[in-house]
Amino acid sequence: MHRRRNSREPLLALAGVVLAFAGAGAGVFFMDRFRDNQPELVAFPIQQDTTAAATQGGRTPTAVASVATPPATPATTAVSTATAAATAMTTPAVTPSNGSVILQQASFALPGDATANNGGTIGPFCCRGSTVTIRSAAGDTLGYAYWYKWQGQAYDLPRDGRYVGIFPDILFLVNDAAGADAVISLSASEIAPGVSRTVQAGRLTFTLRFTGAEQITYNGVTYVVEGSLKATLQVEAR
Repeated sequence: MHRRRNSREPLLALAGVVLAFAGAGAGVFFMDRFRDNQPELVAFPIQQDTTAAATQGGRTPTAVASVATPPATPATTAVSTATAAATAMTTPAVTPSNGSVILQQASFALPGDATANNGGTIGPFCCRGSTVTIRSAAGDTLGYAYWYKWQGQAYDLPRDGRYVGIFPDILFLVNDAAGADAVISLSASEIAPGVSRTVQAGRLTFTLRFTGAEQITYNGVTYVVEGSLKATLQVEAR
C-alpha cells in the first residue's frame, strides 16, 4: 500500500497543490500541501485539494507545452526503470542566438543549480520546490523557473525503510519577470532521459531536457520516482 502524499507546489507564500484555470481573466492558482508525518509503514493516496487560495499575480499561463494524461487502468503492481547518469555543465554569460540580451547563465543542471525555496518565496514561486533565477549580465532579474510540482494523484512508496514520492505527472513552471507565465506539463509515461520540451514566457524561451528518470507502474498507472528526476534547462532571452 501507499501512504497519502501531500504535494509540494509553488504559491505566493501559501501551502497546497492545485493548478486551476477559471475562465477568461482568471489567474493561475497554486497551493502547497505538506506530507503527512505518519509513522506506520502504510501509504494511502492523496486527497485532491480543490480549494484555490491565491493567484500568482493574477496572471494566466501563456502556453502549455504538453498536457499530462496519466493512464487510469488498475492492474497488478510492476516496476520499470529508465535512468540516465547525465551530468549537465553550467555555462557562463552568453549571447542568445535570437537576440541581444546577454545572460549571466543560460544553462542549468536541475535540481542542483536551482535554489531550494525551503518554505519561502523566490520570485513568484513558493514553497517546497526549487527555483532558478534568470538574470542578465548586468544583474537584472529577467525571470524564474520552478522545479517542480504535480497535478494528479501522488503516493508515498515504502522503499528501503523510508518513503519516496511517486508522481503521475510533472509541472515545470516558468515566468518572465515582466508578467508572463507558462507551464511545461508531462505525464509520467512521457518522462524519460532525452525527452525535451520548449515553452515561451514573454521574452524568455525555456527548453527543459530530462537526463534522468525512474518510472514505476502501480495499479497499471505509470509514475516517476521522486529524487530520480534530473534535467537540464536552457534559457534564451530576446
